[in-house]
Amino acid sequence: MNIQEVNKTAFQDFDNKISEVIDITLPKEDKVLLWDYDSIFYHCLHSGNDEFGNKNPEYTIDDLEFLQGKLDEMTLKHLTEVENYFNIVATYIFVAGKDNFRKKLYLDYKANRPEKHELIPKLYEYAHLRHNVIFSDGYEAEDYVATLSAKLKDKAIIAYVDHDLLELPSIFYNYSKLTWSKVTEEEAKYNLYKKLCLSEPGDNVKTTPGIGIKYFEKNFQIGMTDEEYEEALFAAYMKAWKNNEDKAIEQLALAKSILCLKTDVNL
Repeated sequence: MNIQEVNKTAFQDFDNKISEVIDITLPKEDKVLLWDYDSIFYHCLHSGNDEFGNKNPEYTIDDLEFLQGKLDEMTLKHLTEVENYFNIVATYIFVAGKDNFRKKLYLDYKANRPEKHELIPKLYEYAHLRHNVIFSDGYEAEDYVATLSAKLKDKAIIAYVDHDLLELPSIFYNYSKLTWSKVTEEEAKYNLYKKLCLSEPGDNVKTTPGIGIKYFEKNFQIGMTDEEYEEALFAAYMKAWKNNEDKAIEQLALAKSILCLKTDVNL
């Protein structure tokens, strides 16, 4: 088997999971695409390896025109994938803005993140002009997506990478894995409490030290009532803070204020 046949077979075997989301034999439904676009810049700036497996040098300002073309190509690729299955009547593309309110509530929010690549601001500017991206000033791109998703309900689909958005009931296209999924109301609530229970160490939010996934899976189940979720969540915080009720209440309030997506952004 030659390389072309191998690649063809691999492509045929790839399952993007769309059949688990919609009946592809039916006419396309009208949808509004909500795109949390930030991760695409990091994909675009990944220089990869050479033919010998050695890491290529990082891109510089001299590569900007190439990167702009690469960004266009990636954007078109994902839009085409979405339009293969849905009739997109409107597209809203969101990126990070300035003055994220979470950093005002919690100064160490995402303080563990490395500095952004120097070319990201230039790619932001290009994407704003070329693809009409919207800066999520005051919030995060996910909050803008969440607000529109709450208004549009089942009329929207979400293109994402960040798992935060899975606390929303919607159809999702993961543009990193190139796969589709659907999150129900119950699954969305479960995902939200999972995040609140485990906190977000990746964002430098550690409100439940010592609480791990096994604890969560043992004490939380899909289908619990709101009261049961809240009781289980408070128990997790009491355990994390060794029954110090004041500390548990304080940290739980902090987690809810900065980890829950906002659905009331004034767009």
